[in-house]
Amino acid sequence: MSVFFDANVVLETMIPGRLKREKALNYIVDCSESRLSALSVHLLFHFGLKLGYSMDNLCSMTRLHKIIDLTGADIDWAMKHCSNRDFEDALQVSMARRAGCVTFVTLDKRLARAYENYISMVIL
Repeated sequence: MSVFFDANVVLETMIPGRLKREKALNYIVDCSESRLSALSVHLLFHFGLKLGYSMDNLCSMTRLHKIIDLTGADIDWAMKHCSNRDFEDALQVSMARRAGCVTFVTLDKRLARAYENYISMVIL
């Protein structure tokens, strides 16, 4: 059973003092088949470097997940289904669906409500 992690879940684990940090960490550690989008990897490195993480540490974090590439089909799906004016959300959902993920884990309640008819959502 593959699980797709929204970027906000991974970022939550990286920032000390975040309210849902422990819950997000536990969810990721307990997941045997996790997926991240290439978009999320970009954000992981962008914010991770700003927070002082080393490249080696960020590479190790990234290797815990299978990375899903962005395709033209994802862009097409997102253009058709973007419902909350956040195109990046639609892209993430499209990539998760195309990768065969059964669960999408996020901290974003608005995203979960907008796309709950397309993939099973877990809100941390």
